[in-house]
Amino acid sequence: MADRYQIDFGDNIESTTRVPSDESCSSDFRAATLTITSRQLPLYNETGIFGSVCKHDIPLEFTNMVLSGERYKYPLAVVKALTEKFGFNINIMYDIGCRFKPALFAKFPELERAGSQVVVGVFHSYAHSMSCQVKNNPRYLKGAGLLDGEGLERLWSYLGEFVSITRQKVQKGASLRYHMH
Repeated sequence: MADRYQIDFGDNIESTTRVPSDESCSSDFRAATLTITSRQLPLYNETGIFGSVCKHDIPLEFTNMVLSGERYKYPLAVVKALTEKFGFNINIMYDIGCRFKPALFAKFPELERAGSQVVVGVFHSYAHSMSCQVKNNPRYLKGAGLLDGEGLERLWSYLGEFVSITRQKVQKGASLRYHMH
């Protein structure tokens, strides 16, 4: 469902979103890379899947990443699909939540008004600057409980075994579709 929302956000939203200096983070995490190498482009249009899980690690929504790295349009498309299903009272844990938060609240001010929190998952937070950890590590935030925000990492770890099987089935120009119940 989220695939249809990618066009709403475009490829350049990162360059049009100003990150306040007090929100800046010195993380060099790979998820912050917006491009992919030319070696990866020739064979496959789809370069990955961006997804979401609930706090119980149950898969909720996914979108195909097409000919790019991890751009903001993918999580924004997923968030749009989730807000249509569940409303605006949701919290978000994302590897680069510190950088993503301004774009998210600019596109979905209802989330900020509803008191939604955007934080960095526990494991990933330790790759961020100390000031970022204090602001965005769920271990330091009221209401986050003991959630670690790494449910998708566990899912990707499990699904990694299937990559070689599915990759050979998808030709360039074709699209791999999935169906979740």
